[in-house]
Amino acid sequence: MRNQSEREVDIQYLKTMVYYAGEVKDRLARAQRYNISVNDDMVVESIALLLGQIGEQLDSKKLSEEVQTKYQGNPIDFSSISRFRNKAYHHYGFMNAKGILLASQGMDELIEQLNFIIRKEQIDLDNLF
Repeated sequence: MRNQSEREVDIQYLKTMVYYAGEVKDRLARAQRYNISVNDDMVVESIALLLGQIGEQLDSKKLSEEVQTKYQGNPIDFSSISRFRNKAYHHYGFMNAKGILLASQGMDELIEQLNFIIRKEQIDLDNLF
């Protein structure tokens, strides 16, 4: 059972994931605004790094295993995010623009799911008092 401080840290890592998901959306919008193809290498690489940062928050020293287990598959598949992070960081040469851009299209849903978890965790935290 996580204590108050650990729960607060978990909420912060979830909020960090929301931030990076928002940055993915912003990067795509910026590319469109400046008429840069979403297939442009710089756009794809920056989105891949941002997507990787979402997965980076799932490190065992960051978002707790308890939270990841509690919400795995309902509403978020944390293991898929983690696998994507590993692929983006360690096997970048095997990734293609299509796969990265496909992953980036789910940001609205991911943000909604993360905010749901944040609200639930915040309620649990508030109920400690």
